[in-house]
Amino acid sequence: MADGKSRDPEAVRAVHAWAWMRRDPGYRAAWAAQAAPPRFEPAAFPLRVQTEADRLAADWSLLAWQDPWAGTWLSPFWSGLRMLVGEPDPEPWPDPTPLLSLLAGAGARVEGIRLLNGRLVLKAELGHAVLQVLVPSGRMFAPGDGIAAKLDTSLPLEAAVARIGDLWRVSGRLPPPRKGWVRGAKITHL
Repeated sequence: MADGKSRDPEAVRAVHAWAWMRRDPGYRAAWAAQAAPPRFEPAAFPLRVQTEADRLAADWSLLAWQDPWAGTWLSPFWSGLRMLVGEPDPEPWPDPTPLLSLLAGAGARVEGIRLLNGRLVLKAELGHAVLQVLVPSGRMFAPGDGIAAKLDTSLPLEAAVARIGDLWRVSGRLPPPRKGWVRGAKITHL
C-alpha cells in the first residue's frame, strides 16, 4: 500500500467505473436531461436529498445523478456497492469515539444522501478508499455519536470503532493506508 491506493478490489472497480462513466457520452446526455439541481438538507456534512428524477439514475447503478464535470468526489453514490449497515450510537461502548470526528481526524471526506424512503446513506472517501454506510432508520449522526454496525452474522458480536481502520475492517473492506506509512521504512529516533 505504499502507493497510497486501496487494494480493495470492489472500491478500485467503483473508482475506475466512475472515471469511465463520467466521460461516457450516454451518461453525460442522461445527466443533462434530468436537469434538476441537487437539493440539500442542513447537516454537519453535505447531505443531498434524493429526488424522483434521481430514480432514473438507477439505470446507471447510482442512487442519484452525479455531475460528470465536477471533479470533487472520487465516486458517486453507488446503488450496487456493498454497504455497511449501521445506526448512530449515542453511547458508544467500549470506546466513546464519535464517528464524524473520527472520519474528520483521519482526513476523510464525508457526504450523505437522504433516500426517498427516509433512509440515509453516508459515504466516506479516504485516499482511494470508499465506504458507504446505510442507516435504515435515517437518523442523523450527532457530534458525539459512534456507530453500531449490524454485521452479517447470527453471532452477537460487538466491535469497537476507535480508529479509522476499524471502520473499514468492520465493513469487510481493507482499511485505507495510513498517512506516511511506507512498506519497509524504518523509524528514525532523534
